[in-house]
Amino acid sequence: MVKQSGALALSSLKSIAFRDLYWKSREAFLLSSDLALRAQLTEFLDHHMVKSRIGADGDERLTIPIDNSILQDFLDGNEAT
Repeated sequence: MVKQSGALALSSLKSIAFRDLYWKSREAFLLSSDLALRAQLTEFLDHHMVKSRIGADGDERLTIPIDNSILQDFLDGNEAT
């Protein structure tokens, strides 16, 4: 899940809709329900690693408020293991 979230933050996206993250995660066989994603996101939200807001279209939007270089270093370190 962390790698999936980090990859989204490193892309050109500023934020992603909850439903889009859910479907990308489901397609990658990371989870099977939106409740499972919400459970994972709760930890990230509680520790301020992900921010949630309601977009102009009414969709919940998720953003990772961490500098891209820090995320890239983290992902590079985890790919080696």
